[in-house]
Amino acid sequence: MLRRAIVTLVLVPIVLVLLFWAPEWLFIAALLAVSQLAFYEYLHMSAPLADRSRQIWLMALSAVIVLGLGFARSSFATTGAILLAAFLALILQVLLTLRGMEHSLPVVSTATFGLIYIPLSLGLLIPIRYNRGDSGLSRILFLLLVTWAADTGAYLVGRSLGRHKLAPEISPGKTVEGSLGGLACSLCVGVIFFCSMERNWHWLAGALILNVAGQCGDLFESMLKRGAGIKDSSHLIPGHGGLLDRVDSLIFAAPLFLHMVRWFYDVR
Repeated sequence: MLRRAIVTLVLVPIVLVLLFWAPEWLFIAALLAVSQLAFYEYLHMSAPLADRSRQIWLMALSAVIVLGLGFARSSFATTGAILLAAFLALILQVLLTLRGMEHSLPVVSTATFGLIYIPLSLGLLIPIRYNRGDSGLSRILFLLLVTWAADTGAYLVGRSLGRHKLAPEISPGKTVEGSLGGLACSLCVGVIFFCSMERNWHWLAGALILNVAGQCGDLFESMLKRGAGIKDSSHLIPGHGGLLDRVDSLIFAAPLFLHMVRWFYDVR
């Protein structure tokens, strides 16, 4: 637990510096690095994608998607064109290199899902942050604080008070008490934004919705690891596991929040 706390105290200020003071290109570069490392972990837990040359190709396509979102921002036409080109390149590579048609479905489906699951989802943080100038800072800070609070609350409450298993077949360590503790912490963030920004109920509803999405993302990644027969996606971060283990909640929450932003949030 001590190592986990020390690493958190180191990483959180780095993220805040990237959000508040780093130039745009550095933020995108950092997001690209996080996405690539998380996607690399996904590739290594996916048996159909064990081929080294295919992994290199998919890593390149993953980078194209994130950088493309950085270029496209809120242009749906440009984003769609970039994604279409990436997936056509994936299909072309599979057609040219795959040996044995019995492997075609697992390879294509696992690769396609991975590109949507990680680089596309994390890349959506770029339009959330920069689509409307400074207003994006409040929105992405809210998103990160809600997911961080959920993870921290679930961990601390689960360790101290957890008695009833939440989903024992998927993740034996997660408890109902921890889930409720994470929800309470997320709602505290919603209350803070409600009181400090403007008294808009969207902050409270957003905290609730994002917490549920984040917990679903956490359980989903646990299911993938269980299917791969591993406990952590890697051992990159001491006390935390892999990078994918740290961003699994954000992967589910970010796409949902982008749509919420378009409908409800207009912070200036």
